[in-house]
Amino acid sequence: MARTSKFTETEQQETVRNWVNSNETAAVVAARLRISVATLYLWKQKYVPPVTAPAYSQASLADMQARLDNMRLANERLRNLLRTARATVDKATWDKISLAYSKLPTVGSDGGSATKET
Repeated sequence: MARTSKFTETEQQETVRNWVNSNETAAVVAARLRISVATLYLWKQKYVPPVTAPAYSQASLADMQARLDNMRLANERLRNLLRTARATVDKATWDKISLAYSKLPTVGSDGGSATKET
């Protein structure tokens, strides 16, 4: 005979939704409800679909790899340019350039504007 839960399906779903949207640990939530951590994770498995990585086609992966290779090449060219500039510019001028550069806004990893940390 299967055990019946003291919580309805709706209560279980609400508990899981509140837990995953909070900063509480599974142990804290489970203790408050007087259930085991394993039960809480079973509810999560039952009611929250697993997160899966997006599927990419081989052509898309090849395109991303080509773009990455191009960015790495451009980055290396910029590094070489900076090495050459640093070797040919006196220290005082270089310090002024570095200070001006540090005040420029940068593009964040999400594509939005971010401030440059010094």
